[in-house]
Amino acid sequence: MATYHRCRADGCNDRRRHDHLVCRRCWALVPEDVQAEVYGTYRRSAGIRQSDAYFAAVKAALASIASVRTAP
Repeated sequence: MATYHRCRADGCNDRRRHDHLVCRRCWALVPEDVQAEVYGTYRRSAGIRQSDAYFAAVKAALASIASVRTAP
């Protein structure tokens, strides 16, 4: 059974599955090329020891969500 946590995107209180980076609504705000970078650098077998490239892609995804939310 899936467990849920609060979305990691700033200002979002929606629920996300524990194995998802952000909620569906926020993920839809991430450009497709950044989504592909997150997927391409994630290694399931690495657990919490992901690569620097993965963490850079996550940072880019969260930044893209923040930029959309703060745009006038």
